[in-house]
Amino acid sequence: MNILFVDKEKNVCETLYPLIARKNNAEFKIVESAQRAIAILKEGFIPDFLFMDYDSPPGNGMDVVLYLQTRDYSEKVRIFMTTSLGDYKKIENLADMLKVSFERKPL
Repeated sequence: MNILFVDKEKNVCETLYPLIARKNNAEFKIVESAQRAIAILKEGFIPDFLFMDYDSPPGNGMDVVLYLQTRDYSEKVRIFMTTSLGDYKKIENLADMLKVSFERKPL
C-alpha cells in the first residue's frame, strides 16, 4: 500500500502520519503543500490512499484532487480530506461533489 499525506502541520506530519503508515505496512510520502503533492504524483508515486489537509498552500486540496482525476489510476485512489478552517461547509460540499471523504480537524 502507498499513502500520500499532505499537511502543513509539522507535529502531525512527524507523529501521526508515520504511525498510520507503519500500522498499515505502507510505503509513504509526506509533503507540506498541494504543489509538492502534485509534483510527487508527476514523479510517478501512485498512492492507494491520499490523506490531505485542504489548506495546504501554495494551492489547496482541491488542486490535488483535480490533478489526480486526470490520471488513469484515479478511481482506485481513496481520498480523505480534512481542514481546520472555520468556513468548512464550502469545502465539505466540494468534497461531497467529488466523492471525497471529509472530516473537520481536530480528528
